[in-house]
Amino acid sequence: MLPAGARLRNYEIVSVLGRGSFGITYRAHDTTLHRDVAIKEYLPTSLAFRKDDTTVIPLSTELAEDFVWGRDRFVAEGETLTKLQDAPAVVRMLDFFQANGTAYIVMEFLSGETLDSHLKRQGRLAPAEIDRILWPLLDGLEQVHNAGFLHRDIKPANILIDADGKPTLIDFGASRAAMVGRTVAMTAIFTPGYAAAEQFTSARQGQWSDIYGLAATLYHAITGKVPPNAVDRMLDDTYEPLRLLAPEGFASGVLLGIDAGLGVRSSERPHSIAAWRPILGQTGSLDATATMVVRHKAGTEPAAMANPALAGKRRRAC
Repeated sequence: MLPAGARLRNYEIVSVLGRGSFGITYRAHDTTLHRDVAIKEYLPTSLAFRKDDTTVIPLSTELAEDFVWGRDRFVAEGETLTKLQDAPAVVRMLDFFQANGTAYIVMEFLSGETLDSHLKRQGRLAPAEIDRILWPLLDGLEQVHNAGFLHRDIKPANILIDADGKPTLIDFGASRAAMVGRTVAMTAIFTPGYAAAEQFTSARQGQWSDIYGLAATLYHAITGKVPPNAVDRMLDDTYEPLRLLAPEGFASGVLLGIDAGLGVRSSERPHSIAAWRPILGQTGSLDATATMVVRHKAGTEPAAMANPALAGKRRRAC
């Protein structure tokens, strides 16, 4: 990792915020605009290493092509996300550049705690708290999708909650997911319970995959427990629908909508945020509201995301 005091253009590294198999995130100080920022560095440990404490190079000539391909996807992700400056509840990307043989994405530095930490401390969220995070996340995610992009790793650990209870979606996993589909050197990074079944297979992913991740996150926040693994559900579905659990104080549409978003097969889920909103927005008692099952005929899925950060093998709809 880069040491404290290292410089990247006009950014001075302060500390490490987190690290994983795909890269490292630093806290840094912008010495030009005098503000703290977060910087994500592309450093897949299965493909590259840091030489002389600075330069990142591929582990071998055989892995060099995959490393460069992944770096290009990482840069494309940064380029796309910097265009979403006005998207609500989505972390703002400020800059992206290449240096030290690798690439960097600069983001706003946010204070608060992750929803994951919040749930570990509090157990679950009240109806008003769910409303406070649900609708902004829908608005932001819809703009991300309209830009031809997917998040691909929605879970409580990737939602930051500020002091007012407002959410921000962080740590996009699109370029990570593209790398997993590209090279056998990288293993899948999806989190069981929050990842849709198609994310563990060669089936085609789309907006419906992000919908599953957000629905699973909301289910956890309401019930205090993670939904069963989507792959296990295909063999023995032990999922307990919210419409049957009927937790008090929640609008019927929210409960039915989360159930719809957690359809095991992609054909059972809403295929866009616009299609999901009417279900989530229903009012009335659960007894008076018909259970909504969303099904799509084969071949009716939206076109695959066109953004180069999502490029790779063409995937079939499951």
